[in-house]
Amino acid sequence: WTLSDGPPSLEFKTMPKHKKNESLGTKLTAFSNRIWLDLEDAVLLDVGTEVTLMDWGNAVVDEVVKSGDTVTGIKGHLKLDGDVKSTKYKLTWLADWPELVPIQVNEYGPLVTVKKIEEDTKIEDVVNKNSLRTYYLLGDANMRGLQHRQHLQLERKGYYIVESPYREEGKPMVLHYVPSSSKDFQM
Repeated sequence: WTLSDGPPSLEFKTMPKHKKNESLGTKLTAFSNRIWLDLEDAVLLDVGTEVTLMDWGNAVVDEVVKSGDTVTGIKGHLKLDGDVKSTKYKLTWLADWPELVPIQVNEYGPLVTVKKIEEDTKIEDVVNKNSLRTYYLLGDANMRGLQHRQHLQLERKGYYIVESPYREEGKPMVLHYVPSSSKDFQM
């Protein structure tokens, strides 16, 4: 998303790591005129839509750029005096800068496709051959300090455990998704 009136060069603000638990400390948050959104969020937006960019303020969509049905870009402007309570979409975002962390997420599902294995069932008939889903994200630069087995919450995404911390350019850190309920598992 390109924000016509966003900061032309990176600006940084100190923010709490967790809005409701200040004891967790603070982090540095980058602001820019170019930001990343989740594709799942970008496809919801139309020209004229006012959204809340979490921890920043409101913004308005001026143009949605598409290639076929795929959103490839959004242009808009900030409306920081807008009413956060009146917007339908509250979106997480990241400033576009080289310090973002590449992340590989492993999401594990059930190992079998049935609730109960009967005595005469062949195990190869009920093994879930798609029990692992892997996908890739970009993370905030503050994630560079996370350690092996540390737990974290990605806002609006869920809970994760660090398997492999960020160590070197070009290699993603690895997170395991922690389902919050059986609804998170799909067979």
